[in-house]
Amino acid sequence: MTEHLRPEPDRYWNVDEAIGEAHFWGEAWTVRLAAHVAEEPYRRGLSDLVPLRAARGTRTYVQARPYILVPDFRLTAELSPTTGAGAIGQVRDSEWRGMKGERIGRGQAWFYHEDRVLVLWECFLEDRYQTGEAPDDPNLHVVWEGFERFLGARFPTARQLVTTADDPLYETAAYQRFLQMRGYERLNARACGKTVRAT
Repeated sequence: MTEHLRPEPDRYWNVDEAIGEAHFWGEAWTVRLAAHVAEEPYRRGLSDLVPLRAARGTRTYVQARPYILVPDFRLTAELSPTTGAGAIGQVRDSEWRGMKGERIGRGQAWFYHEDRVLVLWECFLEDRYQTGEAPDDPNLHVVWEGFERFLGARFPTARQLVTTADDPLYETAAYQRFLQMRGYERLNARACGKTVRAT
């Protein structure tokens, strides 16, 4: 990638990689994932989706931002000296400054090292980028699958992947069908999960 096409790095997002291909506006777009990955201590609590054996330990937090690269155009406008109905000015110059990342969704996960459990807390597309009836949107499947692969590659010792049994963004029955399509089974009233690797 030439320097002109490379977006400026953001220091918070310490990992960046391609995770799949989605379709927006009748075109194929490479979906990239910028992620902040950091270690943090934890204590077992009432808010845990599944029971954890270790009362305390280390978990890795992953905040993810799926995005696509779009052209970065800058316009110089000259405002009219008078106000009134109609145009308030006109464009005097335009410049293409390369490409910039435009966020299309969000993701969040934790890996509990001692229990070898990955918790995928959220993964969704922003409203503007939903192309189908959520959560049956094919682009949501692309982003979710890409995030799962990303997590699996980062945490190869994980034995279980867990997520919430419902999501306020979606109708519960439709969300449950989505999770079943992805191989998840109900674990308890709050969580669904699947085995990543046999123990």
